[in-house]
Amino acid sequence: MSVNYIAEQDFQRTVIDMAQAFRWKVYYVPDSRRSPSGYLDLTLARNGIIHFWELKSQKGRITPAQQEWLDALGPWARVYRPSDLDEIEATIMNDSPPNILPLGA
Repeated sequence: MSVNYIAEQDFQRTVIDMAQAFRWKVYYVPDSRRSPSGYLDLTLARNGIIHFWELKSQKGRITPAQQEWLDALGPWARVYRPSDLDEIEATIMNDSPPNILPLGA
């Protein structure tokens, strides 16, 4: 199956399963209709490292509320699509934080 045809829900399940296999703590809201709008799909934590990820289908669009969260979280937040599975896997297998500069650098 081409990545262009992976449903967002199936993509999210794949990423959650992968993260849990590498012992990441994974938080997600199964029904986002009961949560404040815009919060990103996944929060992952392991060994003092945290990631905030919004998962979209290959052509999915970010909402303004999601963009606000992405902007607020800065380099700790990412948008991933099915075509990014190799990068997701590499990130999940790594214990390094995102490549960021300290404040004021």
